[in-house]
Amino acid sequence: MLLVALTPSLAGAQQQKPEPTNVGANLLSRNVSWREPESTEADIVLVTDLETARIPGGMFRARKCGDVEPKLIPAKDSSFQNELDRIANLKPEYQWAIDNGVFNFFPKFFTPSPLDISIAEFKVENEPVIQAYRKLLDTPDIKNGFARLGLHEPTVQVILGGISTPPNIGGVSAPPRDQKGITLNLKNTTLREASNAIVRADGRKTWVLSVVSCKGDNTYSSQLTN
Repeated sequence: MLLVALTPSLAGAQQQKPEPTNVGANLLSRNVSWREPESTEADIVLVTDLETARIPGGMFRARKCGDVEPKLIPAKDSSFQNELDRIANLKPEYQWAIDNGVFNFFPKFFTPSPLDISIAEFKVENEPVIQAYRKLLDTPDIKNGFARLGLHEPTVQVILGGISTPPNIGGVSAPPRDQKGITLNLKNTTLREASNAIVRADGRKTWVLSVVSCKGDNTYSSQLTN
């Protein structure tokens, strides 16, 4: 089941809110809190709130040279929905969706999107979630899909897991949780669907895919957060 909400458009239209499903309403109503809130980039707030609310998630970030990430002061105690509304107002070019219990946040106008890269088949059997995610990104379908979109990895590319937020976003490291094995057998799927399946099976992690366009050079990187 897919629940989608569009943030306000760049022209300032009203935010479109779907009728929440029971699963979606439960996720959005979960509590989030910050011990000592201070001005923080919106992406960091969102990833941290997902971790606090124990919601598996995925974020696709698209940036250009010189882009400045908006900041906000997180609420000490609030609901995920309230904080999401604040972030959506700061990032009107993004939309969110809930895909069978996995929260996604991604650009509205980025096409063709790497999230739609097709995968003929993806299998893992009792593999740690970080290893499964690495395996997904290393599949020929994904590698070739990024290449067709004119995207390449930066000179240094590291996929990390077991941290509160990815290095490209920031945050404070946290001790890694025990890695449980996951098993998946997917056919005729997409990068987004397969990524969601991985964090859904784990129950808590968030994948973060970043695309940076700078002076004609387009790179991508991806991490898992705890």
